[in-house]
Amino acid sequence: MLTQRKKSQVLTNIIQSITEQDRADIRSRLFLAARMDDLRREKGLTLSDLAEKLNIIEEEMGEIIAGNKDLPMDLETLAQFLIDFNEN
Repeated sequence: MLTQRKKSQVLTNIIQSITEQDRADIRSRLFLAARMDDLRREKGLTLSDLAEKLNIIEEEMGEIIAGNKDLPMDLETLAQFLIDFNEN
């Protein structure tokens, strides 16, 4: 027998407060993180190796790959990094 859960008003309020722009930003961040992780794996690099290439610490790289943190660079710099990284 399944019991029905009560809806959390706090969670409902949080979900309702997320704008379409917030959703788009989150999707973009997760897409970039997933692509970077795919490239890292294709190249046989560890998170530590990738973090070193980006001049950040491994723990920060882990947070970025998990989608919990933004990359510490602008999109133009990131795009060039990904192009260079993919070519090597």
